Amino acid sequence: MTTDPEQLRAFAERYTAAWCSMDPAAVAAHYAPEGSLAINGGAPAVGRDAITAVAAQLLRRPARHAGLLRRLVADGERIEYH
Repeated sequence: MTTDPEQLRAFAERYTAAWCSMDPAAVAAHYAPEGSLAINGGAPAVGRDAITAVAAQLLRRPARHAGLLRRLVADGERIEYH
């Protein structure tokens, strides 16, 4: 994963667009095959199939902040999307 701010921002914008598309598979496609997604401190979903399932559950709920990228935090190899 790059730490170049411009590349990270472009990736985050594509990731936000995937969530806005309401397509769970499009969200999961932004992760490595064995990547993980933890939402609001919950247990991580590991792997694209699990991420797709979690995204589908989340997308069925009424959105409070749909499509909002607040900030990116880069700390070495770790990138946080808020």
